Amino acid sequence: MPVDRYHLLVKKSESLAQRYKSYWYIDVQNSITRHCRPMCTSVGRGTIRFLVNNEYFRSLLSPSIGDGGGLHPTRMTAKELQVAIKSELGVDASLATIFKARSQVESGSWDEDRESYLLLENWMEEYTSVNKGSRGVVMSPMPSSRGNSFRGAFLANGTMIHLVKTIGLRFLGQDFCHITHRWYSGKIMVIEARLGTNTIITLAVGVFASWKEEGSVVGDETEENTAFMWDQLKATGLNEWLSRDSGPLTIISDRGKAILAGVRRAMPEADVIFCCFHLLCNINQHCREQHAPCLTKKGKRTCPATEPFFWQAQSAVTVRQFDEAMTLLQEHNPVAHDYLDAIDHKCWARYAQCKEPNDSSGNRGSYIRTYGVRCNNNTESENARLRHNLSRSSDPSLYLPSSSQG
Repeated sequence: MPVDRYHLLVKKSESLAQRYKSYWYIDVQNSITRHCRPMCTSVGRGTIRFLVNNEYFRSLLSPSIGDGGGLHPTRMTAKELQVAIKSELGVDASLATIFKARSQVESGSWDEDRESYLLLENWMEEYTSVNKGSRGVVMSPMPSSRGNSFRGAFLANGTMIHLVKTIGLRFLGQDFCHITHRWYSGKIMVIEARLGTNTIITLAVGVFASWKEEGSVVGDETEENTAFMWDQLKATGLNEWLSRDSGPLTIISDRGKAILAGVRRAMPEADVIFCCFHLLCNINQHCREQHAPCLTKKGKRTCPATEPFFWQAQSAVTVRQFDEAMTLLQEHNPVAHDYLDAIDHKCWARYAQCKEPNDSSGNRGSYIRTYGVRCNNNTESENARLRHNLSRSSDPSLYLPSSSQG
């Protein structure tokens, strides 16, 4: 019989011995550590998740939830709930934990929010029937452990489509906006247009979920979702206007791989250019990764401001002006120069977007319409407006109705 090599030593302070003596104990007959399940499950600290899912706690709140979700005047206070939970369940919970759990129960649960999407398709049908020329589509749900879960939806307003067809510039913008919600994770995609009066309007908006569990993953900012948005827009009355036969069409975007791949797949004949503000951020991010100085707005005694070189190169209308600006950038920040020069010039440099005549007859060569626009900041402003209107506690099914009012 081999000799035991290890010994188990259990130490308890006097203040803890009485409280925890029945959680775990060692059977002296066979030296086996045993667990007292009844004691362990009847005493402890209550968390928000535990209270929200506990039937007794929810029953205490039911009298305070009236018809339509209104609060009843006889609701229990957090202190009264604390005493009741301790008495019935033997669970200690702080007042802050009880308050947060009660707020979540009274404002709805994840399952209730998920069920609200069942109303979205009906709302879209009613919306498109009232607003002539509008189009609303809900993607087929994704099976999950909780049942069928929302994937995405598209909405375009008929009035906005009519305005773009009649007085719209052939210049559109696209961008994704993060959604921050208690139960919901995803992004909103916005497609915006410019009118002849330089007014910017929301042409189409999409909502896409982001979640994952074992065996299934649903992404938000993906190539498929981006292509879905443009395919649905082509299915509206704007289809002929979007075609190359109506003239060159320019789409401004950031340099996200998924969003670029999606728009190029769905709109292969459109000219895609980059938002220069995002491009400048990409350059500085690359410089930081390479431990090189970023482009600066203000110069020093030993080094001039380098950001103006970028804007000079971007706005140059001749090859000579472009080369002069790039030479200065290479002299003062070679890392930024090499990164920028490797990007297709047609996507950001004005000289490459306005080509000279390409034959002896004087016919104008191919060109990209930009109308002098080089940033997508207006779409970013739309994102900020949506985030402001859609709080963390608002119903996710209201995302599209809210955007349709803008």
